[in-house]
Amino acid sequence: MANYVFDFEWGTSELAKEASEIPNERIFYTRDPVSTGHQGTGKKVNWSMDINLYMSDDFALTETLVLEAGNTIVKTPQYMFIAVSHSDELRI
Repeated sequence: MANYVFDFEWGTSELAKEASEIPNERIFYTRDPVSTGHQGTGKKVNWSMDINLYMSDDFALTETLVLEAGNTIVKTPQYMFIAVSHSDELRI
């Protein structure tokens, strides 16, 4: 698997298997491709322009960038929603 993964979902569901040719091995994950150092430094990451959504059919041996700044995955049997960061700044 890849380093600096923040979110992960299997790419298929029972409903999707019936309707398409999605491989059982497909995964979607969000990760920061440029991070270095120890991932467990205690730094909490909420939103970042550096975290992207990727997909892979071989457990991240090869990956495809699906969406830049895609931070969080919410998947239901019928849909998949991705929250996208528009800024690293928190505005209240």
